Amino acid sequence: MSDHLSVAASIAGLITIADIVYLESDDYKFNPATQIHYVNACQKSLLRIQEQLDAADPTSTSGATKLKKKLKWPFEKHKTEELLADIEKHKATMTLAMSADQMSVLLDLLRRGEVIQKKADRIHSSVLEMQGVQHRLVGDKTKQKMLQYLGKLDIENWQRPNLALRQPGTGIWFTDGEEFNAWTSTGNSKLWIYGIPGAGKTILVSSIIQELSNSVGDGRAFFYCDYKDPQTHDPVTIFGALAKQLAVQNELCPQELERFYTAHIGLDGLERRAKPDELCELIRSLAMHLDESMIIVDGLDEISRDRSDVTRLLAELSKCLSIKVILSSRPEIDIRRRLSSFTPISIAACSADLQLYVASEIEKRISSGSLTISDPLLKEEIMRTLVERAEGM
Repeated sequence: MSDHLSVAASIAGLITIADIVYLESDDYKFNPATQIHYVNACQKSLLRIQEQLDAADPTSTSGATKLKKKLKWPFEKHKTEELLADIEKHKATMTLAMSADQMSVLLDLLRRGEVIQKKADRIHSSVLEMQGVQHRLVGDKTKQKMLQYLGKLDIENWQRPNLALRQPGTGIWFTDGEEFNAWTSTGNSKLWIYGIPGAGKTILVSSIIQELSNSVGDGRAFFYCDYKDPQTHDPVTIFGALAKQLAVQNELCPQELERFYTAHIGLDGLERRAKPDELCELIRSLAMHLDESMIIVDGLDEISRDRSDVTRLLAELSKCLSIKVILSSRPEIDIRRRLSSFTPISIAACSADLQLYVASEIEKRISSGSLTISDPLLKEEIMRTLVERAEGM
């Protein structure tokens, strides 16, 4: 019984610590690409404990059905031992995190140990190579003109605000999950992420793009279709932007771009507007010079015209052996039909992501004085109710 009480005390202590460090400190910002994974591991352990305790709680819905059974400790011996080991590990990490100075040291060591030592040389050489290609392209007025021909949109204008809206830790359940790991490790793989409006598809896609930007690889191109911006509905704009991103990522790609551009100059010397299927052919040609190309397009359902053609062309791009694709949209019938060869992944707003968002918003309001909660139990009840009744949004 003493062991059981020890576990219960450890659980209570761990939950208290986790509640303190769950959100980011104003004095030190987590790197969401690295340290947040450690917090996520702790959260998973807490959720395992919560599920067991809820099942044994006579006041809960699930526990009420067990009133006729003898009340007993909800953890089996081997599970108790596993939880104790997890708790001790997380307690050590989170106790260290309680000190701002110690947290700063820990995060610095993690960043240096995991990022600098393991990846610095590879990333440095890769970045230098890519910068060299980009500088030569931008520095050459003719090649700069060819890049402008593919499109003038700054795609980062969509990525930056989406990342700003994203709570650190959001989407880890997916980027650490089996489907995404299989996609990254398998050639010519393709995923279709679909869900209802408000399910968090765009924020999830921004998490995926950020995750891919932290890895060393040849080609990465993405695009956000936005219903508020008609130019993002244009197939030429979409495929031109994808081709432009790939064109600056390899020494041989500018040669393909030059051939393409020359073929679209008329006898009068004027530029001829490329067709969507021609741009797709350029993308395939560029991909042949890259070890692997990753194409991510969000919001297919928001395209107001030629949506079927855009979806068809993206599906055809995925047939190229050196290209892997992730697309996202609402579960529209025409899109589903076009993407029948893709692995479908249905998502609703993940409870872990909802907890991050709700907790963050509550803390912001408490800090600003617009919300006053004197009872910690009331705060917990507000969070639980909002998360449970979100219904996937």
